[in-house]
Amino acid sequence: MYLKPDVTRSLISFRYFALGLLYHFNGQDAAALQLWIRIVDGELQDCTRSDLYEYIVDFLCCSSNMKMVWKYADWALRKDPTTGVHIFTKRPVSKGRSEVNPDEVITYLGKHSQALLLYLEHLVLERKIQVKKELINCNQEMLENQSVT
Repeated sequence: MYLKPDVTRSLISFRYFALGLLYHFNGQDAAALQLWIRIVDGELQDCTRSDLYEYIVDFLCCSSNMKMVWKYADWALRKDPTTGVHIFTKRPVSKGRSEVNPDEVITYLGKHSQALLLYLEHLVLERKIQVKKELINCNQEMLENQSVT
């Protein structure tokens, strides 16, 4: 059976998500993420998953490769800080896995004030960690200044 070039291109273009999964299952997580990000950003067409952005956030959340997490977290936070912060707030904690240092996350989220506030709320309300009052006041001032401008 022969398919016209337009039909073939159309069929191939909707397989990028699956290609990303193939990369992942072959240990090439960075290549998978790069491909999926291009789909979310509209550079590639693939309607396989309407929730691909959330899938990427979950993928980063569960990744043990912190170098890769730090690399792609900025993209996720710029796209949607409320969902992107889940990379740090929804990370599973297990015995064989090192926990992310909250101080590192707070420093990193300094340029993402909305995500930082959500992360601080997570630390205080869910993890019951004491957060320095000065840090909370500083972040409230940052948010107030942003809403004024």
